[in-house]
Amino acid sequence: MKTRRFHVYAGQEDLQDILKEFQEKFDVYYVPAYSDEGPVSFRDATSLEGLGTNVSGSHLGNRQVLAFMDTTVCLWREYRWADYEKSGTRHTSLCEGNTERIDIDLNGVYQGKAIFPTQIAAMHYENETAKRLYDGLKRIVRGSTGPHWEVQKIPYEEVRQLLALENGCQLYLLFLPLAVIRPEETDSARREIGAQMGKYFPESLCRSVSGCIVAGSAPEGRFHA
Repeated sequence: MKTRRFHVYAGQEDLQDILKEFQEKFDVYYVPAYSDEGPVSFRDATSLEGLGTNVSGSHLGNRQVLAFMDTTVCLWREYRWADYEKSGTRHTSLCEGNTERIDIDLNGVYQGKAIFPTQIAAMHYENETAKRLYDGLKRIVRGSTGPHWEVQKIPYEEVRQLLALENGCQLYLLFLPLAVIRPEETDSARREIGAQMGKYFPESLCRSVSGCIVAGSAPEGRFHA
């Protein structure tokens, strides 16, 4: 089984534009990866409540969806979660035989600020239909002009807010390459980046690297280390 996946950084409006174009070019329908309401399907993923909303980088219910071509029949099966055996709660999911699909984990903006990646995956890339959907959606993403596709598009202050989350230091350092640092923020940002890096690396390395990061994240021609 061949698997392909890619990640994109996108807010709600970006995801809506991408999914709208995807739905216009491909005759698709969606199902949630898991459902407590039995078999559920829908045509328009842009209308999902909370689209592009994330809690500490985790999925929110049916934001994890599967996309099928209209010619593909979605086969469901019912199973019982071990943790819910006593209550008798049953959940419905797709069986492993559904190979003509792509998996979309719709993440995006956390509380309107921090950006988390949306993942698109073809779990059965050797399947012609899955490959077609995956490649088509990837081309749409690459052609997007949304504000969160490029490096230096997220204000440094928004990335800085990640420090308040659990494992925030790791997330802060991970998303630094996406940040743009204003000239008036350079001194404080250099100190802050050095302090956060100091939790993992020697002080001498942190001083030089933090200066390079700030120089690279400042608007071109506005700051020099």
